[in-house]
Amino acid sequence: AALGAEKAALRAQSQEGEAALVALRAEKDAALASLCALEERVAELLEQQAHLLQESRDQAAEARAASAHLATLSDDLALAHEQTSAAREEAARQGKAAELDAAAFQGTVH
Repeated sequence: AALGAEKAALRAQSQEGEAALVALRAEKDAALASLCALEERVAELLEQQAHLLQESRDQAAEARAASAHLATLSDDLALAHEQTSAAREEAARQGKAAELDAAAFQGTVH
């Protein structure tokens, strides 16, 4: 009877061990599934990061091009200002020369 009781106890322990093993396998499977989901999410985030990085590079290139264009426009504006100033000075000189010519002419007429 004692041997039968020991066998029953061993069977119960064996069944408990098998149940624990099944539970551990289920936990392992769940952990692996969670890990796979996390790996997929990381891959998505890395892809998104690469896309954003490319957009950032594109925008930086556009900003550099716009800055270069503005610098060119600024140079063109400065040149136009210089040319306008030179033209005004020349017109002022010619105007004074015309005044002097007119005064000289009036002096000869009188």
